[in-house]
Amino acid sequence: MEKTIEQNKMRELTSDELLLVSGGELWKNIATGGGALLGGMFGPVGSFVGGVAAHAAWEFVFE
Repeated sequence: MEKTIEQNKMRELTSDELLLVSGGELWKNIATGGGALLGGMFGPVGSFVGGVAAHAAWEFVFE
C-alpha cells in the first residue's frame, strides 16, 4: 500500500513535462497492468515484482 501512495504523489510539473506525463500515463498503465497480470498468475510475490518493475519503468522514463 505504501508504495502505491508514494507512486501516486506528483511533483509540480512544467508544461513540457506535462506533455511527457500524458504520454507516460499510458506507459505507466501498461506497466501497472503487467504487474496486476503477474499478480493474478503468481499471487502476492508476482504482484510485488510487477509493481517494482512498473515503478522502475516509470523512474527510467522520467528521470
